[in-house]
Amino acid sequence: MVKNRVLFCNIAYMKYYSGITETDTPVNGGRYVNEENDAMEKYNFLVCSDGLCRGFVETSHSNGYKAKYSKPRRIRIERIDGEFKNKEAVDGVTVIFFAKAPKGEHIVVGWYENATVYRERRRYQGREYNITAKAIGCKLIDWKNRNYVVPKGPMQKKKYGVGAGQSNIWYADKTQLDKEFVKKTLEYINNLSV
Repeated sequence: MVKNRVLFCNIAYMKYYSGITETDTPVNGGRYVNEENDAMEKYNFLVCSDGLCRGFVETSHSNGYKAKYSKPRRIRIERIDGEFKNKEAVDGVTVIFFAKAPKGEHIVVGWYENATVYRERRRYQGREYNITAKAIGCKLIDWKNRNYVVPKGPMQKKKYGVGAGQSNIWYADKTQLDKEFVKKTLEYINNLSV
């Protein structure tokens, strides 16, 4: 049986994720977004000249992002698929991006199909990324139609019995309820792809 490789990534909320504009600024993205009025994920759905989208999810830093000797944490790709324990990247992943809506819950904003997820951050034209996918497999849900809830935090987990924790990365691999939520989410995005 082929394992569904899935990763949920909590990012700042934007309408288009193709750069910051007067009408599209990142919100609800945590300390960095609040203090810097910026978000590394602002280009997650911008197609690069080589036909790829380069996505970013904040993995946090060992001593906070402003500390002199701070180092970004890694994505534990072996949690996506144990076969990749000693590798630098895992491919064939469905990456589901979700964000806290300006007035509401955490909702799916888009996804990458058949993505490559990197253990360590990489750089491209002056910006960092840790996920890539061919543009044809990158789907951004129109901001007016975003409504699929991803439970996040202790209260939501208690309410729904499943959900992402404090981290921006959720592997959704610990319980049967996690697996059922993954299945339900994949059905949701597959129906949107039709």
